[in-house]
Amino acid sequence: MATPEEQARFIRIAVELLQTQNPRAIVMLKDFLTCIPSPTSIRSILATAVAELIDISPTTLCWLLQHPEYLQPEVNVVKVVTQTLINRLIGLGFISGQDFDLSVDRTFEVSEAAKVALTNHSHFFGIQNPLPIIDALQKQ
Repeated sequence: MATPEEQARFIRIAVELLQTQNPRAIVMLKDFLTCIPSPTSIRSILATAVAELIDISPTTLCWLLQHPEYLQPEVNVVKVVTQTLINRLIGLGFISGQDFDLSVDRTFEVSEAAKVALTNHSHFFGIQNPLPIIDALQKQ
């Protein structure tokens, strides 16, 4: 089991390699992470790295949403991103089924008010605007 410091280092490495948008780098990342004996820890590291990309590199995340197979079977990119955004919307006081929803075909629908709040939230915290990610999810 990785220590918290090691886990944080693995997440940083994963974020950096995912930002290359290079399938070969992702294969190397997954091979590298096999040094961790726990598949659950590997999934956690990759999922955390994907969630961090929402804030630091929406372009990379949109690319991953177009190529989710690169992180499968360990991580369902669409599910991680959708759940992270849902948690943020709930934290901002928005209501599932009213301000945002997952449609029957698993498309993420977000009201204009929720989009504005996410944009304002990202500006307040000095992170990247997540609207391109929402747009990419709506095209899934």
